[in-house]
Amino acid sequence: MAVNLLEMAKGYLTDAVVNRVSGSLNESPENTQKALMGALPVFLSGLISKSSAPDGPGFLTGMLQNFMPGSSTPAMAADDDPDAMMQKGGGLLDAVFGSNSGLIGGALAQYAGVKSASASGLMGMAGSVITGLLGRQMASQGTGASGLVSLLADQREAVTAAMPSGLSSLLGAIPGLGALGGIMGGLTGATGSALSGVTGGLGSAIGGAGGTAPTAFDDVRGSATGGPTGMAADDRGDKGFNFMPWILGAIVLAALVYFLRGCGDKKDSTAVTSSTMNDTTSASTRDVTATSMADSAGNNAGAMMDTASTAIGNAADKVGDAVANAAASLGAFGAKKLPDGVELNIPANGVENRLITFIDDKSMMVDKKTWFDFDRLLFETGSAKLKPESREQLQNMAAILKAYPAVNLKIGGYTDNAGNAASNKKLSQQRADAAMAELTKLGVDKTRLEAEGYGQEIPIADNTTAEGRQKNRRTSVRVTKK
Repeated sequence: MAVNLLEMAKGYLTDAVVNRVSGSLNESPENTQKALMGALPVFLSGLISKSSAPDGPGFLTGMLQNFMPGSSTPAMAADDDPDAMMQKGGGLLDAVFGSNSGLIGGALAQYAGVKSASASGLMGMAGSVITGLLGRQMASQGTGASGLVSLLADQREAVTAAMPSGLSSLLGAIPGLGALGGIMGGLTGATGSALSGVTGGLGSAIGGAGGTAPTAFDDVRGSATGGPTGMAADDRGDKGFNFMPWILGAIVLAALVYFLRGCGDKKDSTAVTSSTMNDTTSASTRDVTATSMADSAGNNAGAMMDTASTAIGNAADKVGDAVANAAASLGAFGAKKLPDGVELNIPANGVENRLITFIDDKSMMVDKKTWFDFDRLLFETGSAKLKPESREQLQNMAAILKAYPAVNLKIGGYTDNAGNAASNKKLSQQRADAAMAELTKLGVDKTRLEAEGYGQEIPIADNTTAEGRQKNRRTSVRVTKK
């Protein structure tokens, strides 16, 4: 292999760069380094998978044009701003991994011991570095799209060798990551190999002994089930099933079984007298009672473990179904050319495509009832701070507004009915304002935008169910002029 993209990427991530990034994210340099070294092969594995599809050359060309437009040498330089690279990389993650980007960030956070938001930013930075190297290869070597596909195919062995085993296990163990599991399996030539260790890894993914483990599971809720509705995981409500009391109870009961049976095995060798016979009879009775209690405790422990295992399995199935349904509902990503010639890489059923269809269709009139829900707009839990992975969709929305200069939009924020109504309304307003502010930063005239938070006032689903509350937590957009 003449070119090793991973080694070239590592050459950019010097100690000075790592220290700067760790300071910006408020993470330790060691954990930041660990996360970046894990993020590089993960991103490259996803890129290899995308490029090997029938439309691989077109995807690579569109990706380089979308994320590095107007640059003859789009690769990064030593003085590039790492913060800007992390932000820019959010769109790359969605382009490569789609709705799984949040799950992958959660696994990386657990593996490296960093915050989920930091992991997403570091994944984005890894994506920017790899994509920059591909852009440089295209510019300096005159490599076409088909040549890039071949170059990426040549990286398989290096990616397999560089993939940390702990991170690979976490990715395979998180429910709903079948797509990425296929990538890992394909790289090693063993179908489904990434699914090994699901049983062992699931406890960690859901919140076992590690302490940072809940991060991965929280991201499953926030990105997989929260993503399509536009909000992050519930800021106040639905607490997940707590498995730890069951597991701890089972362990205690098992210890009790061992202790009682251990005591029962001890025999008294004292000569039998009338008194010792009575003692022996009493001891025998105690042995029988202890054994009975131990058997009962063992049976209860087994039943409780079975119940906990079933509950974990059911929870995993639900999360996996939610991820699969979310990805299926968005449809496949593809190129969409705007009137000004800009080409977007967007999902068939995503908010961007639906908004463009509404704008283009002259028979669809502007009204106050037609809203489109963001499907990849995410916020930090309990705040109006946008997650880095939200930037790609907002960039798409800004591009649409620039291509249709007569169009004005209104952004609406919504919550479920959990918690205080006034607080809910305040948070929804702040989130709508945050989305609007980001669009203005991307070059959209502020006079073309409005933002309003409706809190829990306009539910679209039943707030008495977890699924209904999830749908009600959303950020939406409405055309006010076209």
